[in-house]
Amino acid sequence: MPGQHPLARLRQLSGETQSSYAQLISETYATLGLGRIQATREKVNRWENWKVTPTYKTQLAIAYVHHIPEEVLGKVAWPLWLYRGKPAAREDHRDRLAGGSAASNRASAGETMPPTGISFAGPRLASFLGSTLAQAGPAPAAHGGTPVTPVAISVLEASCSSLRQQSFHLPPLSHYRVAQAEYHALRQLTDYGSYDRSVGARLYYCVASAAEQCARLAIGLGDTERAEHFTLNSVRFASGSGSKLMTERSLDALCCLHLAAGDPRDVLTITAAASATTASPHNEVVLTIHEARAQARMRNVLASLRLVEQATVIMNTRASFVDEHYAAVNETWLHAAASSVLFDARFPRQALERYETHCESRTDSNYQPLPIVEMRCLLKVAEAHFAVGNVEAAVSAVREALSISATPVRRVVEKSRNILQRYAHLDPVRAAVEFLPTVPGQRNAATDEFYGHPPVDNPAAVRRTGPTQQSPETPTGRPGELAEFFEGRRTES
Repeated sequence: MPGQHPLARLRQLSGETQSSYAQLISETYATLGLGRIQATREKVNRWENWKVTPTYKTQLAIAYVHHIPEEVLGKVAWPLWLYRGKPAAREDHRDRLAGGSAASNRASAGETMPPTGISFAGPRLASFLGSTLAQAGPAPAAHGGTPVTPVAISVLEASCSSLRQQSFHLPPLSHYRVAQAEYHALRQLTDYGSYDRSVGARLYYCVASAAEQCARLAIGLGDTERAEHFTLNSVRFASGSGSKLMTERSLDALCCLHLAAGDPRDVLTITAAASATTASPHNEVVLTIHEARAQARMRNVLASLRLVEQATVIMNTRASFVDEHYAAVNETWLHAAASSVLFDARFPRQALERYETHCESRTDSNYQPLPIVEMRCLLKVAEAHFAVGNVEAAVSAVREALSISATPVRRVVEKSRNILQRYAHLDPVRAAVEFLPTVPGQRNAATDEFYGHPPVDNPAAVRRTGPTQQSPETPTGRPGELAEFFEGRRTES
């Protein structure tokens, strides 16, 4: 009879029971974007008694929990690669599952706690970044599935580029749905396609690009759980593609997620890991601003202001060449970023002055943020106006935020209502609250005056710029249908 199974040894060293270990693997499996598996003690028992071999995806989750690089699984058979593993981070797991005593102790000590929507934080996030970035590219070859030819991958690359261009023409929620369809179709190809290493690297790049777009939209829409899923997968596939540029963009999205819904200390962890992969000065500017915002959130005001100055120096001295992916990172963008740092540091008056400078200079530049990003920025402006007593200007900023998209975004409407209700005792604010949609996504003649333009029969079909046009149906995710969908869009344009 075989001796003790290495999985049983690792589980015991981690201090987990079979039931709690099954729960840990199930959650890690879902967070890594592999799908969902049932968490049962019996399943772990069969693994440890040499009766059943876990599926490859389940082995990926087990490997991640025990800090084993994915490439080892392709070289060493189950369960021999488990001997290279380390005990799981039991304390982090307990905190995440039930807000255990360790979490309570940290909270009572006055530490900033990440919200429940963020699963990979602290040491777990650092471990993920360390193991993922260390095994950067090239993508592995896959055999036995549907062939993915160079011609097919060229079509998919064009689809990803087309999807990115639609961000300024589709309402955020519609764009989010299309981006998710693209992402899931590409993921099917990585799982069931057949390709060599060269095509695999390009396919991984497409997956990372689609996941990054999904992540940014999910962050703006307040969908924290899916945003984390998309950002982690974007980093994983970008690293697998071997592209430093795509890895930079993915880490940028991960910073945005943790600034929007996480612990600012995790932002510093991400920027430290990203500094080793930085390939362009524009990305260095972006990462420096992220670090400045994190320092401002932690009330390190002087450090944050020094970082803004550092970003300005980098922009003026080193960022002469403009990459297409960072075309918007210019002086106008830097004014907007500096105002965000001041917002985070709770200096509303100074932040508004910077924001006014940003508004004056943006007309002469190519700076054009995503609509959902612009909405969130305007809501910050509204809060700053309220803080300095400019009630009319605050209401105007809320009105402008809500009128950017033809279809009101639920998260933006809820945030607007929360901001306005704090000052509902003031007459202008009380009137504005009455005009907010009771059902996000719907408009009527009563809200027309507040939004500043008439309602339409089909808001989801209205583009942000230009005349009213019908938007084609969102694809369901079938790979062939995805290509047809984007080919149709290019034909129309």
